[in-house]
Amino acid sequence: MLESQKRALAMATSSVAKGDKFKFIMFIRPDITIHNELPIESIIANPDKIHLPNHSHYGYKNDQFSIINYNNALLYGNRIDETSEYRKNIGRIVGEIYCQFIISKYNMQINEIDFKYTITRQ
Repeated sequence: MLESQKRALAMATSSVAKGDKFKFIMFIRPDITIHNELPIESIIANPDKIHLPNHSHYGYKNDQFSIINYNNALLYGNRIDETSEYRKNIGRIVGEIYCQFIISKYNMQINEIDFKYTITRQ
């Protein structure tokens, strides 16, 4: 998942180099079923925060879905680049713990949004 996020972000970065602009970048698992509308007003009202669902944190921070402004997406979406250092200094990578680590490291403020979904596995 982290490698896929980095590749997708590289495509967005390539588009920015060609003149395109992005206010927000959405990171979303491809295997989820969405159950309600995205709370756009809350996201737009808090453009400098990372927007995470208000569930499935498992004691840390949900790594399954996020919306974040482009500048912070460059940090969050490339977090795979920091896994070696994390493993050396902290240990085994668990998605939600690592997500919280990156959010804390870069002092990102969180806006928890009412965005309901389930993971659909086959």
